[in-house]
Amino acid sequence: RRANPRQLTFTHFFSEGLNMHQVCAVLEFLSVRRTLLRLSLGLLALLGWSVAQAEVLLERAVSRGSLSVCTGEEFPPFKFIDAEGNHSGLIYDLVLDLQHQLQQATGKDLGLQLVLVTPVNRLAFLNQGRCELLVTSLLDTPSRRREVDFVEPGYY
Repeated sequence: RRANPRQLTFTHFFSEGLNMHQVCAVLEFLSVRRTLLRLSLGLLALLGWSVAQAEVLLERAVSRGSLSVCTGEEFPPFKFIDAEGNHSGLIYDLVLDLQHQLQQATGKDLGLQLVLVTPVNRLAFLNQGRCELLVTSLLDTPSRRREVDFVEPGYY
């Protein structure tokens, strides 16, 4: 019988015959997995994501000629600045894919404006209209669902 991952302890790992390096590797894997889960749960939180509101946000971006996206600071491998000074990573790839899909859907060129946010100000920036969408890690909770709608599924 497999142990519940939430109940795993160092004692469990060592009783399975793992050495310290193997235990550290397992814990690192679980930490990365947890981070990926948290990121995927809140990857694309959009303000009031009803069809009508989504159309308003899209119209605003098209009329301005650019899609404004709130995103967090560097978080390799999800988002980082590469050696040439360019944005890179999974989050940036998702944003570029969304930009491309919106350009195809509207037939308009859309520039991309990244707005750097922190965990403290990200929802305020979104609610103030500083960006059309928020692409960052954001845990999906009942209280947050009262402020924003989450895109389902919360992973790419």
